[in-house]
Formats: sequence, C-alpha cells, structure tokens
Amino acid sequence: MGRQGDFHHLIYPVRDLARAEAFYRDGLGLTTVGRDLWPGEPPTSTLGGPDGYVVLAETDDVVPEPPGIYSHVRFDPPDWQRMHARCRDMGYRVEDALPGELRPQGELKCHLRDPDGHVIEARAFEPQAFEISPAGRGKMDLGPVDAFPVGSVKRVPAGQFYLVRLGDGFLALSEVCTHQHFTVSYQPAHHRFLCPVHSCRYTRTGRLLHCYGGAAGVPPLLGYPIEITGDHIVVDTDRLVARTEESADEPMVQLGSPRLNGTADEVVVSGRGAIGATDSAASSPVGNPRADRRAIPVSDLTLAEEFYQDVLGPALGGYYVISRYPSTTTDLRRGRQAARLLARRGGEDLMGRTMHYVRVVVGRAHLILYLTEDDAPEPAPEQLRGVPRFAISASDEQIEDAMERFRARRIPFEGPVEHPVQCPAARSVYVKDPCGNFLELCRPRSTAA
Repeated sequence: MGRQGDFHHLIYPVRDLARAEAFYRDGLGLTTVGRDLWPGEPPTSTLGGPDGYVVLAETDDVVPEPPGIYSHVRFDPPDWQRMHARCRDMGYRVEDALPGELRPQGELKCHLRDPDGHVIEARAFEPQAFEISPAGRGKMDLGPVDAFPVGSVKRVPAGQFYLVRLGDGFLALSEVCTHQHFTVSYQPAHHRFLCPVHSCRYTRTGRLLHCYGGAAGVPPLLGYPIEITGDHIVVDTDRLVARTEESADEPMVQLGSPRLNGTADEVVVSGRGAIGATDSAASSPVGNPRADRRAIPVSDLTLAEEFYQDVLGPALGGYYVISRYPSTTTDLRRGRQAARLLARRGGEDLMGRTMHYVRVVVGRAHLILYLTEDDAPEPAPEQLRGVPRFAISASDEQIEDAMERFRARRIPFEGPVEHPVQCPAARSVYVKDPCGNFLELCRPRSTAA
C-alpha cells in the first residue's frame, strides 16, 4: 500500500470506536497511529503504518455491507498464526476458508467478521506455497534437433513444459507460473508467455516482463535439464532448475555441448517439491498486515468498468482485468447450485459470494467489482465524501490528471483538500463511482513536497 497506485487506507464505519479498535489492534495486530487525524471526518481512529492504514470512523449509521463484500489482508505466516489464535481466544468469529482436505500446501486463509459486521479475509503464504514440483515423467525423447526450427516454441503437454529453440541452443521451460503457480500459455503473435490469472507476462526465454500489481521478485520460469543424445533432444522431467534473471536468456543446452550448461548459481533439485520461489514478493514478510484487495458492490458492471477503465485507470497508470465470473453459463449454473446447496444445509458463508464479479487492477490496487442484487440505498448526489471508503496513493500529477478527467466527464468531486501535518496523507480528492462507492485519491505524507 505504500507505493503509488496501491491502497493507502481503508475507512470503515463503526458504532463504537473503542470496541472496533480492540479488534483491529488486539485481534489483527495493527499498530495504533492516533485518533482524529483526518479533518472533516467524524471521530476516527487510525491504525497501521507506511504500508497502509485502516481508519475507523464512528457513526450511528452503520449499514451492513452486501454479501460478497470484503477486504483481503495479507500477513506474514508467523503473524497470521498469532492473529488466528488471538482472535479465537478473544471470541471473534473465525471461519477457516480452506478445509483441511482442500488446503493448498503452505497457504493460510481465514475469514473474520469485525464487531460491526465487516468481513476480513486474512491470508498468508508459507515458503511451501511457492514450491513447484517437477512433472515426474522421467527422461523424454523429443526427437531430432532438426525437427525444431530456430524460433519455434513447442508445448509438450505430457511433460508440462515448452521447448524453445534459440539460435544457439534450447530451453525447456516449465509451464507453471512462478508468481502463484497457475499455467502459462504461449502467445506467438507477441513472442511471450502469459499467465491469464494475474496477467504475468514472460519473454520467450521465460524472463519476467510484468506481473499483477507490479509484484517484485518474481523469478524466471523454471527449466528442465536438457541433453543431446546422438542428434535427439532429451528432457529430464524429474528435475527442475531455478534460473536467475541474469541467466534467463541463456540456453539450457547449447548445440555442440552434450549436456546441460550448469552454473554456480543454478540450483537443481530432484523429486517432488523441487523448487521454492521463496524470494517472490508474495512470500516476503510484510510487517503490519496490509490490505491488498477490496471488494465493492456495484449495481451495473458496465458503468463501473467504464469508470475504472476509462477515467481512474489512465490517471493512476493503468487498468486491466484479471478475471471475470461467470465466464460461461456453466460457471453461473454451478455457482447457483452451490448457493442452493449451502442454503439447504442451513450454512452461512461469511463471504456470501454473489455470482457475478470482475477482478480488476486500477493502478496497483486490486478491486473486485461485485454485481449485487441488494437494493441498498445510494448516497445523495451531493454527498461526495462518506464511508465505507477506500483510498489509493497518488502523486500530485496523478491527482491533477484525475481531476481533469472528472471535469471532462462532469463527474462531481471534492478537493483537493490539504491535510494537517499529523495526518498520514498530505492532500486528498474525494469522488464517487457511478454505483455510489466512495473513493479517495491521496498523496501520502512521506512523499509530500
């Protein structure tokens, strides 16, 4: 949340400031910053740190959020374990989101409800979550060298890799994305690999070009050892090779060299759980828990997408869609069946997911636009600042650009508002999206002129 385009703070309406502070401070483990730091707001308490803040605003008007609306907060694993135990001991409702038999290795995730009904999804990733297992199909003979022209990229489904022919040799690249382990596909028109889940893009040699939210530290695609036997290419799918940024463009085997070109910084491990991409951003300690995803209710997906794509996204440096649900009629039917089954069993899902949503990134902020069927009243047209609200960090130039775009489209806004020195933000602009969600662009105090 500390970078431009990330979430700077989330502001929640609460009925009792002290009671809400106890949950976020003593339960979640956020650091207390101070009270009443934001001018023009009701009584507030601010918690968190430079990576992002939670602001609690005391009011009698606390309306339950629609089903499916939540904030995603990420912890490092030891802090998640302590938070989980604390919240249970303090009597807060904690729902494990991943039952034992469905829990991915190394992933910790639960849902909590604060005293005012706001749902928090708390998540952490242990190093095991980033381990990638080899395909385990043994040594695969792919045929003669001449069968693969220079520049070709061939997928080998049985081995779960791509064979890339370079001018001076070959690469055998795992099809598993090193960000969060989804499957990449090759885009021949762009000469690159793409992971559609978080829009990670890799060069033809597997070096990272871009990843969701600008995630840092994502390593190149892993490789399989190659050897030339006679004139045939043989790939060992029982071993994975961790490649460095510096060596990513080098072939795994050079023509005229019978075996893998090993270097001192390569790590080759046999067996399952071979490689852990533990220096990726997602597995790094984060200090104060930080919100990196916010779901918001929308009554019209088309209008909401137009606003975030055409107005806010360009001002903050970009916009792209991560995923849509349902993507097919079958997905919609399955979702409705699951909801009916849960209702028949008398269960309650804290997340209360609705069936239609779009996951987008605006700047670096990850938003989930949930199409809700609830007829919640929208704020009055003249009200431009309210709660709940999310704020995105922006530079002065980005704030000016956004205001110009608001004026061009006759979108009402308030600001810029200059904040006193004790406030974590130096200035803010307040606006509503077409569905009545309050949002704020603010320049963090640390980057103030």
